[in-house]
Amino acid sequence: MKQSLYIGLIALFCTQISPADVLVVGKSRIEGKFMGYDNNIFEFEEEGGKAIKKNRTMMKALELEKPVKVSFEARGYKKKVSEAELTGYSKFKFHFKVEGKDVAINGTSVRNIEKAWAQERNHNSSTEKPEVIAPLQFTGIDDGNLPPDQQEKYDAYKKARAIYDAYIAKNSALVKAMDGASGEKREEYLNELRTRKQDEQPIKEALLKAMDEVLAAFNTP
Repeated sequence: MKQSLYIGLIALFCTQISPADVLVVGKSRIEGKFMGYDNNIFEFEEEGGKAIKKNRTMMKALELEKPVKVSFEARGYKKKVSEAELTGYSKFKFHFKVEGKDVAINGTSVRNIEKAWAQERNHNSSTEKPEVIAPLQFTGIDDGNLPPDQQEKYDAYKKARAIYDAYIAKNSALVKAMDGASGEKREEYLNELRTRKQDEQPIKEALLKAMDEVLAAFNTP
């Protein structure tokens, strides 16, 4: 006889979808996140984690969901501006706020724009909840002595759960290391996180599938 048990879901998802920045290239609009600008090249990350680069001459506009804290170098400034906000790019000009004043600078004059990663990370950590797939809570289960079909689904769930937890733990460690690094080392951590992003969806989908199947196996009369 199949075992029946109470399976509780504390929370399946705790998500908050962040509005996107938009690159306007001709008639196309690419949603994602502005990452930086260097030597006439916009660096952008599409939704899903794919990194892309676009030459400024191809660009019509950069629309930001909110102003981005940056530092930048431009002709006409004797030294790097270490504290500013980028509010967008349009009509061949970058738009900044510097010391509370709106400043528009021709694109040809701006050498590079670097995001203030530490400030952004601290802001996001206090205002946005990370996505989490909470574990299923099992009671009254005799692992190892279940009917074959239930044992198969339970083992598959445990395996998918372990892979997902390891992925999340590794990402958390990389983020912590990145927050404590600077310069090239910070960029190395960031690039590794970008590379790992492509694995996130398959791992998540495998866990959700295993959860559905184990729930169905134990809730069948």
